[in-house]
Amino acid sequence: RLVIGDAPGRIAVAAVQASDLVKWGGIDDRTLFELNVRRELRPNKVSRQLDAAIERGQDHTNFLAYHNGITVVCESFRVKKSGLEVRNPSVVNGAQSVVAFNRGNENATLSDDLRIFVKIIEVAERQQLAREISRRSNTQNPVNPRNLASLTGPQPRLKAEFEDRFPDVLYQISPDASLAKSEDRREIQNDLAAQLLCSVYNSRPWLAVKRMSLFESENHAMIFPESIHAEHIMLVDLIGDAVAGLRTTFPGTYRRSWQLTQNTVVYLVGQLLRAVDDGNFLFNVLDEPERATKYQERFVEELEPLVASAAATLELRRDRLQREGKPDDFKVDFKREDALRELADQARDNYVFDKAKARATRARKE
Repeated sequence: RLVIGDAPGRIAVAAVQASDLVKWGGIDDRTLFELNVRRELRPNKVSRQLDAAIERGQDHTNFLAYHNGITVVCESFRVKKSGLEVRNPSVVNGAQSVVAFNRGNENATLSDDLRIFVKIIEVAERQQLAREISRRSNTQNPVNPRNLASLTGPQPRLKAEFEDRFPDVLYQISPDASLAKSEDRREIQNDLAAQLLCSVYNSRPWLAVKRMSLFESENHAMIFPESIHAEHIMLVDLIGDAVAGLRTTFPGTYRRSWQLTQNTVVYLVGQLLRAVDDGNFLFNVLDEPERATKYQERFVEELEPLVASAAATLELRRDRLQREGKPDDFKVDFKREDALRELADQARDNYVFDKAKARATRARKE
């Protein structure tokens, strides 16, 4: 244990058995967390992960390494040879962990091997200090699934592929404010790449709009399998650029929610790429992204008619709803699977019709 300062303002840090923590009063009625800004949260991913970790008895000895610890304020504490005696404790950070330990104790999955670091702060009668400690210990930026995904698996592999195959492209796998924006290097954020891949290759734009959930384990594995490489990400990023470059061709109403509209249009373009069957440059390009990355200017140029066709599809949708006197709830519809699939069918019909009309025009000229 480590004790710093003089009473009544000492701070102690100790490795505490979770089986001792669950003996503290106030867990069942949650009064132990009276000063915690969040008290107990509803069941969520974090609580489920805690429960699973507690159930794995073989991990208990490593809990000190895995867990960030909890923060406790108290009226005072006494240092004894056998341990610390804490008077009137209140958990201000770590309520979910303590509640999870209590569940583990009730389920007989908690062991004396499971220890966590506890920071204990004497506040005596200084309630304002206690509240300030609670506020400040709960304002750190949260670690999200995207941050965690940057450590192992597909993301480091893809970053290495970009460094090897596209040295003029910076593939960012986690936020890094220390990186200055470069005018010489193209930058691709992996969360935007995930949205584009999900819309084009997985054909799930209704999932792509949930940006942070794309890095949760099941979705991340689906969007970034071993078959996805730097070339695939370059291809979808070029599609995103092509759509953005023709932004002014889309109905003004839709442009006001551009991120949502762009995601929908990227999906439509992906569907139209699958409809290309006449052996031109775009034929089978989704399966052979190397062509798109090697001839980027030509690829973007060939994409323009597809983006224009998607823009026309949205224009037809807006016009039809106006004629029928119906509200255009595109902010809702562009997140609905059935509405987006119907829109993709309309875009393919329009594209096939335009191609047939173009062939007929050429035949008349000949």
